[in-house]
Amino acid sequence: MSVAAVDLGARYYGKEGIRLLVVGPSDGGPGMVYEQRMSVLLHEGLDESYLAGDNTRLVTSDAQRSLAVRIAMELAGEPVEETALEIGEEICRRYPFVPEVEVGLARRPWTAMVMAEPSCASGHGFVCDGSEDQVSRVTVSGGGRKIVSGIEGLRLLLTTGSRFEGFLSDDLTPNEPVADRAIAGDLSVHWVPTSPGVDFPALRSSLRGVVMSAFQGVRSESVQHLLTSMCAETIQKVSEVERVVLRFESIALGMVQGGPEAGDGVQSSRMREARAHTMIELPRAVTSVSMERGTSVPTRRSSAAAC
Repeated sequence: MSVAAVDLGARYYGKEGIRLLVVGPSDGGPGMVYEQRMSVLLHEGLDESYLAGDNTRLVTSDAQRSLAVRIAMELAGEPVEETALEIGEEICRRYPFVPEVEVGLARRPWTAMVMAEPSCASGHGFVCDGSEDQVSRVTVSGGGRKIVSGIEGLRLLLTTGSRFEGFLSDDLTPNEPVADRAIAGDLSVHWVPTSPGVDFPALRSSLRGVVMSAFQGVRSESVQHLLTSMCAETIQKVSEVERVVLRFESIALGMVQGGPEAGDGVQSSRMREARAHTMIELPRAVTSVSMERGTSVPTRRSSAAAC
């Protein structure tokens, strides 16, 4: 069969895993430091290269990487959404025959170390700030611009206020009903803004606060119920969001019975009140829920522990 006779389907190529450590000018202060991961993918087009091996218009993945790095340095410190948009738009300006460009950015800020003895602080020491990444995925084409922003890897723990009862149980079900339990895991939040002209840093900060408040303010009947309530609260309270998607990777927690005893065989009062859990990282239970503006919101059950 001739390659030229093949009906091409969806396709893309490019560069993933582009990593930068950006160290900004200090200007007499601690400066700006963050690590950033980028990807650039060119979608569709270039039939002559795929079918006939004609590479005349083939933009190499290394050229894509060079352009992404150059723009990322020129826009150091700007929101990830604006940087991703500029990379995609510059590729379309430079190579107008490319039908569609997808650019992904993930950024993790570092913060200056706080020293117990201020005199020991050099201003050049930094520590990675938290567990989460600021992310954006931008698609640029002749049809317009599509932006998806997000937070990934936000590790959360709920020590109480969650139960898991009434689920289907058969000979394959090892779970026991739990009236009150702790849940922990890594939360990813992705959202589509209502407009590309929103204040992206302010929106990310606002949405993060609403999500965390909802996480600890809902009496959860299951992870599914909890995420749905969190989606609903986000849509209701953050007007700049058109669509939100939550994904929670649960960390299995197993209760450890008992605790260390004092020399006289009696546990300290602190240990009697403490609860310890084993943390099993893999395999993880994964739950995802999405909601768009205009969706009918289920009635939220109130909780005495709600914030």
